[in-house]
Amino acid sequence: MGSTSSMMMSTMSLWKELLPGDDGELVNQVIDKQYDLIYGSWPARYDEIILFVDENNEIDDITLYALGLKSEEEIQKLMEAAIDHTTVDYEVQKWSYEDICNMDFRTILSSDCYIYDEKTETYTDLRDTEAGLKYLYDNALKLHVVGIAKPRKNSIVSSNRSYIGYTNKLTEYIIDKAYQSEAVKAQKESPNTDIFTGLPFKDKDGTVSTEEKAAEFKEYIKELDVSGKASTYLKIMSIPSDEAVEQFASGALANMTRADMEASIAPAMAEQTGMDEATIEGYISSMSDDEFKELFIQALTERYRTQYAARVRQQMSTMTNEQLAAAWIGIASIRTKCVPSITMRFWNFPIRLMKTI
Repeated sequence: MGSTSSMMMSTMSLWKELLPGDDGELVNQVIDKQYDLIYGSWPARYDEIILFVDENNEIDDITLYALGLKSEEEIQKLMEAAIDHTTVDYEVQKWSYEDICNMDFRTILSSDCYIYDEKTETYTDLRDTEAGLKYLYDNALKLHVVGIAKPRKNSIVSSNRSYIGYTNKLTEYIIDKAYQSEAVKAQKESPNTDIFTGLPFKDKDGTVSTEEKAAEFKEYIKELDVSGKASTYLKIMSIPSDEAVEQFASGALANMTRADMEASIAPAMAEQTGMDEATIEGYISSMSDDEFKELFIQALTERYRTQYAARVRQQMSTMTNEQLAAAWIGIASIRTKCVPSITMRFWNFPIRLMKTI
């Protein structure tokens, strides 16, 4: 959990949009004055990027990971060693400038990840299946490293960091692709309904009355077929109330010490991250009480929600779609859940490239 989050944040910071120049120039002269272009050229198209190396012409491990030249397993071993204060066998790898610039890299845009499912009448994430990932990879945007630059002597920029530079043309391309996405169009056409769950969005500002919510929800349900009504009913009934979640968390924490919490969460984190428990325990012990409690409560409530949904689905597994659809008559209140902003879903910038083999 921790290692994956750290790698995502680290790779995100490696992508930097180059300051554009005047009169439509993609790269400002200020950048050109701070860096020596040691191979190739500056990016001139939306699908062209440039690699910045440090003063010794070297690239750090996280940049190699972001370029797809190091695996997640290799980076994880290095992170574990850093946490454990141990050493690992490390192979120094070398690539020529030409090697780097001759490689093809692919990146999957968030706006390409969603496809309409006619059965559920919602959009699903292609990344959830191996077949979907293969499709996304085969149709991913190809990015080309066209140049390599390093800080000039006496430059004011950092001389010991490597990163990947792209132009505002790539940013514009990603935004345009998001606007053209069928999923984005569908969400804009149905601003009050979450296209990923089929459920109405939660009213955040309190301007919609309970009666208006009920009326809108009834209209939404009325338009669904039997399968859609059954699916939506099951989804809503699988969501525990906030009160139930809070009561469960409070009850679980009542008689637990930090040692009890650590013993409870360490095996689960080890299983999720693939790291051994000793490494996880070292990671946990470095947290403050407040940080660890927040982490533990989050894990606890996620587990409760998962178990709650599983129990509900098991209890209703013998019911037919007709029976589930008819169960709407007995619903007296509306329970909906809030989902992340659509902007974050579709405009999330790629943080890792995949090298074409």
